Amino acid sequence: RPCSRSQIAADACVLHAIADLDRPDARALVLGVDSRSPTGLQAFIPIWLGQLTSNLGTQVSLYALGLWLYQRQEHLAPVAAVAVAVQLAKLLVIPLLGRRLPGWPRRRVLLGAHGLATLTTGVLALALRGGAVPMALVFVAIGLAAAAEATVLLTCSSLIPRFVPPQQLGRASGLFASWDGAVVMAAPFLGAALAASGGLVGVLLLDGAS
Repeated sequence: RPCSRSQIAADACVLHAIADLDRPDARALVLGVDSRSPTGLQAFIPIWLGQLTSNLGTQVSLYALGLWLYQRQEHLAPVAAVAVAVQLAKLLVIPLLGRRLPGWPRRRVLLGAHGLATLTTGVLALALRGGAVPMALVFVAIGLAAAAEATVLLTCSSLIPRFVPPQQLGRASGLFASWDGAVVMAAPFLGAALAASGGLVGVLLLDGAS
């Protein structure tokens, strides 16, 4: 199909921008980012801190739920079941997100995932305050919380190239991965300490707030 002069000029502009992605206006053209908005680590750090806080709250509540199930059942099978439920939820969600995420608005995906996690922990906390909780409800809540966490992690990691220029990608990716590992390491200690001092309901409410 014949191309107009304006189309040829636009294509040439995009190709030139791809060749020089270090320029903010080039990144805005190719990646769809407003060149007037903050870029680089200045834009990435608030997103990273929000994801870090949310991930810490989720991991702490999952470990606290495992401890609560162990105290209730007095054997280790429920703790192993929590780990299986978490990994199974992630295995189901991540392939779907990998295919669909590029076509979805990232802001809405993050809002939806955080909203699902908050609703899940809130419902479970209210159920625990009311008395006996069916085990099925506990594991459904664990699966939904793990799925929401995986959604947030994958979405935030996909935003790194959108805000961070190529020369800072290694630093931003390393920051993201290293602190995610620190959260996984610290969560068991925090989960045990908070569950012992404030109870499982308090831990779930903190997770919902995060």
